Amino acid sequence: MSANGNNPMTGEPATASGRWLLAALAVVTALAVSAAVLFRPSPAPAPEDIAKDKFLSKGHALYQMRCVSCHGTLGKGDGPIAKSIVTAPPGDFTDGVWKHGDKPDQMLKVITEGVSGTQMSGWASVFTPSELKAVAGYVYHLAKLPVPAEYRVGWEPGPNDQEDDENP
Repeated sequence: MSANGNNPMTGEPATASGRWLLAALAVVTALAVSAAVLFRPSPAPAPEDIAKDKFLSKGHALYQMRCVSCHGTLGKGDGPIAKSIVTAPPGDFTDGVWKHGDKPDQMLKVITEGVSGTQMSGWASVFTPSELKAVAGYVYHLAKLPVPAEYRVGWEPGPNDQEDDENP
């Protein structure tokens, strides 16, 4: 609609029904977005084997929020959108073959910086350094490998994480 109230495409006066249609479309869109946000399922609770380990529980929660869609719940690279990825498929953490390296610094680099030419984005702008270490530690857990001790060094729970006297 132009400043004079006319339809900019035709120059004809705008109709009230056209305005109502646009307003209704805006309301429906706002309601759909609100419903998607409000009714989004909450992440699954941490598995029993790590529930008391705040470090791995934090990694699990972050993994559920950001990684499951590609890598899948168990880290097999079979998330809901994995088949639609046309570049390199998401990694399977359970197969023992980590194509970008299985050393702690290599894993952390992939999560932090991403992988060029793939859909794997870096998460440094989203997660804190402590959160990046927690996600990397959880990936080792999924692979049934020992969590590198250096990931826990300097790791601090965030404000929403409860302290646990048993596990640092």
